[in-house]
Amino acid sequence: MSRRADTVESVQLEMAGVLLAHARQLVDEAGPAGLRHLATELTRALADTLRIASRVKP
Repeated sequence: MSRRADTVESVQLEMAGVLLAHARQLVDEAGPAGLRHLATELTRALADTLRIASRVKP
């Protein structure tokens, strides 16, 4: 089970990195609808990242 969780976390973090790169490209050229969609996806990715980080034990 632990390996599965590690795999899921790795995929989520990778997806967050891809989304961040995409956001950096679009932020100056996207219209209101594009920015709204981008904000929604970034919010989801940040929530996933915080959930993962809060489960990591120092």
